[in-house]
Amino acid sequence: MNRYQFRQIDVEGSTRAPISFVEQPTGRPQGKRQARLRNRVQLMPELDLTAYECRAVVDWVEVRFCLCRPTQGVAINSHLRKELGQSIHVKEEGDNQTFRLRVQELASSSFLDKLVDAMHAKWGLRCEPDVMGLEISVDFRPKVHSVEALDRLFGVLVRTHFPGRDVMARKNDRPRSGWKEGRWTKARSVLPWTDSRATRSHLAITTAENHPAVLGATFYEGEKDSESMWRVMIKQIDQQSIAAGTRRELPEEEHRVRIEVTLDFRELHKLGITTLAELKTFRYQTFQRGFFQFRLPTFRDVGLKENSRHSTRAIEVTRRLKFLRAGVVGLRAMDDALLLGQKKGRARLEKKLGRKLAPKKRTGTGSSSTLVSYEKLSERVAMALRNLGERMVDR
Repeated sequence: MNRYQFRQIDVEGSTRAPISFVEQPTGRPQGKRQARLRNRVQLMPELDLTAYECRAVVDWVEVRFCLCRPTQGVAINSHLRKELGQSIHVKEEGDNQTFRLRVQELASSSFLDKLVDAMHAKWGLRCEPDVMGLEISVDFRPKVHSVEALDRLFGVLVRTHFPGRDVMARKNDRPRSGWKEGRWTKARSVLPWTDSRATRSHLAITTAENHPAVLGATFYEGEKDSESMWRVMIKQIDQQSIAAGTRRELPEEEHRVRIEVTLDFRELHKLGITTLAELKTFRYQTFQRGFFQFRLPTFRDVGLKENSRHSTRAIEVTRRLKFLRAGVVGLRAMDDALLLGQKKGRARLEKKLGRKLAPKKRTGTGSSSTLVSYEKLSERVAMALRNLGERMVDR
């Protein structure tokens, strides 16, 4: 059983807790295993997930109100502070009768009912409020605090998270690390970009120019203000308000690794969420399907065949390194580039021979490629989202 260890680097260039992966069979008896997984092994993180508490929360929900009577944002905030006991971020939308209200750290659906009642009683509503944005987070907190435990989980999450949409086709969607350095914000893409498709394919296959996620930084997937964007971070502050310049430093025992997804109205509409009534009845575990998926890589078990070609072995070695540096997203991009290169080479050969070649069996060309579900992590997240849905109703 082979074991692979990868050193993690922080924003200052210092080495921190490494992450380790071990080779395992793909988990099913040979006769029942999917064809795409035959003669393959998977890389499993050496990580005890039971050593972490897992909890999902609604970071915020943004609602658009169309009022019957004109007013101002200051008046709305003052009224809601008196009626609900807390301030609500208010943004005017082009006139003095349409406003977006953002509720931070939503604890229950009943609070939204109180919000609607307070707005309706004061100004009246022309229509049912629309849900314009939502942010869901899943937190992992070590039961026994340690920096190493946080570092290792961060390293595993950024490598095994598999976004529900293509984040490689557009430059600003690509996985990247971002952090503050003095007065400046620095960003570094995990996978390089070029306007040349041919060069992009070449860079997808090589590993030399890959920049692994950085500890102490925020890891992003998806462009800001796009239909969906993900962030992974080691969370050490809470209740931060950029506008007010305030934040709460968390005590060490509350430090946690967080993965969060921000969804705008386009993504929410696809899920069937347009109004608050639809959000209240939505099953929160459904968010896992497209936004909190986790995958493990698989590789050809070339040791099964003593006559395996050297090129095949070399490709599998590079694929392992690609995963360790760029995660399952980078590995999927590499596999797609290799497949495209094979198709082009086959087309050139057919043109030279003047005839079609016999169909070739392909391994892992579907949406999951040669990846498999990281079931242990997926089960923990599914339970956290289910518990979140119950809390929304019960409180």
